[in-house]
Amino acid sequence: MKKIILSIFAALAVTACTNFLEDNPTGNFTDDDMSKVPVEKAAEKMLVSAVSYMHTMGSGTAGTSYKVIQLAMDLKGNDMVLPLAGGGGWFISDYNMDSYRGFQDGRAVAYWSNFYNLVFRANQVLEFLPEDVEGSSDPAAVKNIKAKALTLRAFAYYHLICIYQDAYLHGGKDKAGVPLYFKTTDPAGPRGTAEGVYRRILDDCSDAIALFNESGIAPTGKDDVSVYVTYMVQARTALTMGENSLAASAAKNVIDGFTLMSEAQAVDNGFQKLGNPESIWGYVWTQNTTLNNNAFSSHISTNVAGAYAGESGGYKMIDSRLYNQIESTDWRKKLYYEVPTDIYYAASSNPRTITVPAYCNSKFNAPTFYQDEIFMRVAEAYFIRAEALVADNVSTAQQVLYDIVSTRDAGYTKSTKTGQALLDEIHLQKRIEMWGEGLEYFDNKRIGKGVDRTGVTNHTNNLVVPAGKDFTFRIPKTEIERNPNIKDEDNNPI
Repeated sequence: MKKIILSIFAALAVTACTNFLEDNPTGNFTDDDMSKVPVEKAAEKMLVSAVSYMHTMGSGTAGTSYKVIQLAMDLKGNDMVLPLAGGGGWFISDYNMDSYRGFQDGRAVAYWSNFYNLVFRANQVLEFLPEDVEGSSDPAAVKNIKAKALTLRAFAYYHLICIYQDAYLHGGKDKAGVPLYFKTTDPAGPRGTAEGVYRRILDDCSDAIALFNESGIAPTGKDDVSVYVTYMVQARTALTMGENSLAASAAKNVIDGFTLMSEAQAVDNGFQKLGNPESIWGYVWTQNTTLNNNAFSSHISTNVAGAYAGESGGYKMIDSRLYNQIESTDWRKKLYYEVPTDIYYAASSNPRTITVPAYCNSKFNAPTFYQDEIFMRVAEAYFIRAEALVADNVSTAQQVLYDIVSTRDAGYTKSTKTGQALLDEIHLQKRIEMWGEGLEYFDNKRIGKGVDRTGVTNHTNNLVVPAGKDFTFRIPKTEIERNPNIKDEDNNPI
C-alpha cells in the first residue's frame, strides 16, 4: 500500500448540497440593461447567460451541471465503477442502469428539460438579433453572436437526438426524432424524423462556421463559444451519421487549432484546468463567479476533502480490464491508483487518513470543489478523425492514432492494423484517453456496443445489457401530457 499526503484547501461537504438551478445566473440581464446598450451587446449578455446555464442546468437529484450529466451517462457503461455504498447514494441508479427506462423517471425528465432549455436560450438570442445584419451598428459582432447561438442550439439537439432515439446507423435514422423549435414562440411540435434532426444540426453548424469566418472576431477565452466548438459538434454528428469525410475534415480543423498536453501538464490537474492547451471549451469556476456549489469535482475527485467521490466513499474507479490494457510505458496509467492507497484529508472537518480502493482515479485530482469544467478537449478530435479515415485512408488513420497515443506512451509504435482491428484499437485508446469525460455512452450506442461487466474484478454490479433499445431514453410523461402532438403511442418502446 502506498501513501499520499494531500495538502487540500478548505472545502466542506455541505457545499455540494445547494440548489441545482439558480434563478439569476451570472450574465442575466434586465429590460433596463437592454435599453441602455447596443443590440449586439445586449445579445452578448443573453449569450453569456445561455453558456452559464451549462453549469447549472440540472435540478433536484437529476443532476447538477452539464459535467455531472456527462458523469451520469458514463456510469451507464463498462469503464467506470461505482461502489454500491458511500457517496450519499449518488448515481447508484445510473450505474445499475435503471434510471431512465420509465417515462416518469427523473433523468428522462431532467435531460429533456435541460437541453430544450438550452435550445430556448439559443433561440432567444437569435430572435433578439436584427434580421438586417449588414444594416446593424456592428455587423461583425452580430454575425459572431449568431454563430455562437446556432452552435449552442446544434449542441443541444445533438444530445437530445442521441439520448432520445436509437443510434442513427443502428435503426435510428428512419425513426421518430425530437421536436425542432426555431422560435421561442413555436407551439409544441411533433417528433418529426430523426434524419430531419440530424440534418438540422449539420445545417446549424455550417451556418455558424460561415458566420464565424465572416465575423473575423477571435474568441475572448476558452469559456467562449468558438468556431472550434462548432467543428466538434459537426464532427461528432457526422461520425454518428456515418458521413466520414465530413467528420474527418471537421476534426482536422479542431486538431490544427490546438496542441497536445505533456505528462506534466496532465498530472498538474490538467483535466480540470481550462488553461490546459487541449481545452476547447468549458466553464471557468471560481468562488467569485460560481452559480452554486454543486461541483463535478465533488463527484469525481478522490482527493477533495468532504467530496462525495473521496472522503464520503462514492469513489469513481476505472474498470480493471481497461486499466490492465494500459501499457506500463503509458503515463495515463499513472492517473489511477494501482493498489489501495492512503489519502490524508487535511482540510476535512475531521482530518484523517482514509484508504481508498485500487483503481480509484487520480485523473481528476482537484484540490477543492472550485474547479474549471472542461466540456470539450482536442484529444477527442484525433480519435474522431482516425475512426472516420479507416475505411478510405487507412495509412492516415494509423498516423493520426499514432500522433496522439505516442504523446502518452513512449513505447507506442504505429499500428499496422486495418479494418475492424484498427477500429477496435482506436476505440480502446479513446476509452483510455477519455475516461470520465462523458463520451462512453454515446460511443457505445453509436457503434452498437452493449454493457458486459462480467469477469471484472472490481465492478460492483456485473450487468449484461445488450446494445439496442435499453440505451434509448423514453420521452418524459410531462412532455406527452403537455404536447398535443406527441401521444403515448409515439413514445420509444419500453
